[in-house]
Amino acid sequence: MHVPIALPREAALREGPVERGLFDAVAAYNLSTADITDRAEPERVQALRADEEYFGAIGTRPLLGRFFTPEDNVQNGPRVVVLSHQLWTRRFGRDPHVVGKPIELFGLPATIIGVARPDAIWPGNAELVRPLGTGGPPDANMLRRDNHAYGALARLRPGVTIEQAQAKLTLMGTAIAGREANRAGTNWKLHALDAYVVGTSLRQTLWVLLGAALLVLAIACVNVANLLLARGIAREREIAVRAALGAGRWRIAGQFLSESALLSAAGGLAGVFLGYWGLKALVLVAPQDIPGIGQAHVDARVLVFSVGLCLVTTVLAGLAPAFHAARVAPMQSFHEAGRNVSGVPRSGRLRSLLVVCELALAIVLLTGAGLLVRSVNRIVNVDPGVVLENVLTVRITLPPARYATNAQIVDGFDRVTEAIRRAPGVITASATSSLPLAGGGLYLWRVFLRENQPDPPASADT
Repeated sequence: MHVPIALPREAALREGPVERGLFDAVAAYNLSTADITDRAEPERVQALRADEEYFGAIGTRPLLGRFFTPEDNVQNGPRVVVLSHQLWTRRFGRDPHVVGKPIELFGLPATIIGVARPDAIWPGNAELVRPLGTGGPPDANMLRRDNHAYGALARLRPGVTIEQAQAKLTLMGTAIAGREANRAGTNWKLHALDAYVVGTSLRQTLWVLLGAALLVLAIACVNVANLLLARGIAREREIAVRAALGAGRWRIAGQFLSESALLSAAGGLAGVFLGYWGLKALVLVAPQDIPGIGQAHVDARVLVFSVGLCLVTTVLAGLAPAFHAARVAPMQSFHEAGRNVSGVPRSGRLRSLLVVCELALAIVLLTGAGLLVRSVNRIVNVDPGVVLENVLTVRITLPPARYATNAQIVDGFDRVTEAIRRAPGVITASATSSLPLAGGGLYLWRVFLRENQPDPPASADT
């Protein structure tokens, strides 16, 4: 199968001949931010730095213009960018002539060379892509073989499975670890991109939500079946007349199933309508860090699933009254016409069974919901170890056009923090490269070390 593969934390895979036997394309990338400063109102966007093979690994073509070439991905090369479809729509109004126009990033000029198609950039929150190699010479730490600040994206060749690629890469990692002391334990873990984006924990959550939704559907089906059964019992005399006039059992049962189908179709249409607009509202209010939330939409698969669900609901909700109607004996119905509806022993047992099933499903659903609420409450009340009250954070990027050296950067942050300290109501202020427990980017892992302890070797597990 020809699918993109995510290789977290490691871009050194591109070295070596194994790439030519396993992958059609392998790209290195790094997720960061970019400041667009060419307007009166500057804007910070999520950005991606990627090499010339990135869009080939994704497997997409540009909507406008072109993507990167090897000539773009060199040190001190041309300052060019590719816009995401979202940024092109939001900031440039879908201008068809945007290619070739200038854009200012971090106070420095750049040129727009292309616009990507919708959903053609991963991670999906990135709105702008820059060549990985542009800029000045990289810092020495960025060139270390044990640097895991980059990710890699690869596209398997047709006929190559993940298991085959994983086996060869494991051998390659073992060989590298044997040659270089600081590469002990080197290995790469391959993930199918769709599974990696969703993740194990989120996938389990989605399955739990699907199970809860099916329980609610089952409760609704049992409830409707009970109501239809009660309505069918109330119509026993009518059914008896139809049977006496020659209507067969299957014809009578088909009448009830047809009525159930009409109810299911009306409910299905209402569900699709509410689901369509409800999904739009959910996308607007949901946290944007949920993978793929911006691309959630109602498509043909949802409609096919809804039609199938209506058919299943028709059977589940209409089977009990149809079965009861088919078993009605005309003489018995006329004989018991004056009796109370709930007094029919046979139908009473069936209705009682449906009520018991409905209560059992409701108890299961309520118990799961209660446990979920309790778990969320315990997570919210976890003590993070730092005081969060009256603390504000802000992300600041100093433009490299004015702050090119480390001394200038340090001086710039010192002046910013000093100005914040002088603001009314501020007790103190400081600058940091990483907030406590906030992570450090998609693949740039943060390690906490004990105070007064020496730093471990770069290859050691910490």
